[in-house]
Amino acid sequence: MLKRICTASSILAICMLTACAPIESVSTDSKESQSLVVIVPKTAETEYAADVTAAVQVALNTQIVQTPEISAEPTQTVAASTPVPAKTPAPTEAYTVKSFDSVKGYVNAKTVNLRKGPGTDYKIIGEYERGDTLKINGESGEWYRVKIDSTTGFMLKEFVEKGTMPTATPKPTEKPKPTAAPTKAPSTPKITSTPSSKKYSDSEIYLIAQVVHLEGKGGTTDGFKAIAGVILNRVNSSSFPDTVEGVIFQKNQFTVARDEDNLRAQKPSSKIIDAVEAVFNGGDNPLPSDVMFFRTAGAGKTWGSREYYKTIDNNAFFR
Repeated sequence: MLKRICTASSILAICMLTACAPIESVSTDSKESQSLVVIVPKTAETEYAADVTAAVQVALNTQIVQTPEISAEPTQTVAASTPVPAKTPAPTEAYTVKSFDSVKGYVNAKTVNLRKGPGTDYKIIGEYERGDTLKINGESGEWYRVKIDSTTGFMLKEFVEKGTMPTATPKPTEKPKPTAAPTKAPSTPKITSTPSSKKYSDSEIYLIAQVVHLEGKGGTTDGFKAIAGVILNRVNSSSFPDTVEGVIFQKNQFTVARDEDNLRAQKPSSKIIDAVEAVFNGGDNPLPSDVMFFRTAGAGKTWGSREYYKTIDNNAFFR
């Protein structure tokens, strides 16, 4: 046993001189055998030291324990950060409406579109005529938010009036002033006057011509007769008043009749008066008896449930 220890000691000494590496030895006692545990730090200085230590292990049944290689820098594990999703901005309203208590109003134009929003790009959800009543409950810029029946939408402020539409009161037709009786001449026989065959008086013809003058500006004789024809068809219909003044000044019918003073101040041309005379007293009505509506041709050929008949000059006529 002493001999084996000496031999091992010699070999270890050689290792120390050859590999230039420190060796630690630990001896253990056992009845069956003795073994030498050699701890050699693992270095990269020489490959020869590894071969020598292997030989010592075989010869002396020695257990070689290598120290683990020490990393110069510890490995650091960094968890990948999960990106935080960006918040989706809340949608902004395309427009804002200033609400207020409902007030009564009415349509103040021939025909007005009711739109879904305050702008001409929004969908048309209804079409209304002058005098149609509504309730105004908000505004957005140049638009009112209005409610007509059960429909809510937007109309331009310029086509809407607050309050109740005034009712035109027809003025009584002035009676002609009596003319002075001519001086009787004994030699002149008395002339018996022939009753007039005209169904409609000159004052009625003139009032109708005033309406045609405003509604048919820039038109032709055919256009003048067509407007007069609508008025005549209404006078003859059981659905409208049976007098010329009653038809013209009926509420919410003729736009130009809203301001009676302005209407009666108009001076129609002789061409218009002749066209009206031909329709009312000459039987020259160019329209069928069921055509009783008209409006500007620029508003289109559809008008609610009315049936389009014809366009003459700047007006479209409907049944």
